[in-house]
Amino acid sequence: MPMSSFERNKSLALSGRLALVLVLFFLWGCGVSHRVSRPKLTGKVYDAGSGQPLKGCQVGEAVTSADGSFELPQTSYREFVFGADSGAAMLVSEFVVLPGYEMVRIFSFTERGAPSPPSHWKVKPIFLRKVGEDGEEGTGSPWREVSSFVRMPAEDPSGSKPGGDDEGP
Repeated sequence: MPMSSFERNKSLALSGRLALVLVLFFLWGCGVSHRVSRPKLTGKVYDAGSGQPLKGCQVGEAVTSADGSFELPQTSYREFVFGADSGAAMLVSEFVVLPGYEMVRIFSFTERGAPSPPSHWKVKPIFLRKVGEDGEEGTGSPWREVSSFVRMPAEDPSGSKPGGDDEGP
């Protein structure tokens, strides 16, 4: 027996609802995620011989101030993800350059990326040696690697710093 127009409309409405539910279910597991490609990096650069802060060092796209401090802003991007994606690997690689001194590379690699923004890492003090000052043979690499980072906890509204301040030589 042929379907009446009422039954046909009811069947189409049911299949349309099912398709909508399936599309919504699929989209529920997908989304655009905010990923950190480099956390905010802060630190200080010193002369290894004298212990004095070095002004004018190029650290990535930043330049050190009179007290040797630098701040590289966090960089991020948006990415389409599906489900419970834990995040892409994150490679931090920035050079510290000052004419007359050795070149140092700030380096870190994490397999799961940085936590959701904001993310702040404090670089332990960097000590640059003058070129030819130490009398050692070269390592074969045009730079020395520094991979000492301290991940900073979220900012405390009271303004107090957890763990104290270990800056300086």
